[in-house]
Amino acid sequence: MEDFDLFESLYRMYFSKVYRTAYLVAQDENIAQDSIQEAFLIAYEILKKGPVDLPRFPALVSAIATKKAVDLIRKKAKYVLMDEVFMDKIVSMNTALEVSFDSITDAENRIDMDKA
Repeated sequence: MEDFDLFESLYRMYFSKVYRTAYLVAQDENIAQDSIQEAFLIAYEILKKGPVDLPRFPALVSAIATKKAVDLIRKKAKYVLMDEVFMDKIVSMNTALEVSFDSITDAENRIDMDKA
């Protein structure tokens, strides 16, 4: 229980500082929130393992939050890139279908002209 009480005190003391750091990195509120949540969970696990240099705790949590924010930004960028690639393929397929349709229409028109 001592570990949790200590953690809760540290969380209350440093939440705002760590949030600002994560937000400055991410420039996105959701990513900042997610990264600090993960950072504090990791910090809690570290506290449970044994003594921690408390004056260095804010730097530790901020570093973890920064790394997590960068990881989340990369993950988000990967999904955006995949969406863009997917949309490019759809546009290419649509263009190919239009060209094919135009070719079929031209062929039908020639057939109609030949019949006339």
